[in-house]
Amino acid sequence: MLGLNRGGEIILFNKSALELFGETLQSMVMHDVDELNFSSIDPGIPQLVKKVIGKQEKVQVNTKIGSKCISTLGIPLKSKTEFRGLLLKITVTNEK
Repeated sequence: MLGLNRGGEIILFNKSALELFGETLQSMVMHDVDELNFSSIDPGIPQLVKKVIGKQEKVQVNTKIGSKCISTLGIPLKSKTEFRGLLLKITVTNEK
C-alpha cells in the first residue's frame, strides 16, 4: 500500500510495498508517483492515480500480465470539503 498526497507524491508506504518495489522506494518519498517504476507490476497505475485525483472517487483496475493478476485500488482520502490524498492498494497474485 502506498499513501499519496493530493499532488500525487508518495508520503508513506508499508512493508509489502517495499518488498514489491525494492529499496528504491525509500528514496521516492516526497517524489511524484510517476517517477516510480511500475513496468513490472502494472504500467497503468500512474493513470489510475490521476483518475482518482481528478474524480476524487474510488477507482479499481484489474490487470493480467503474464501469469500475474494485479488488482489496483485507489481510495481517495478527503474531509467533507477537501481532498487530502489517496491510498493505493496493489495486490499481486499468481494465476494457477
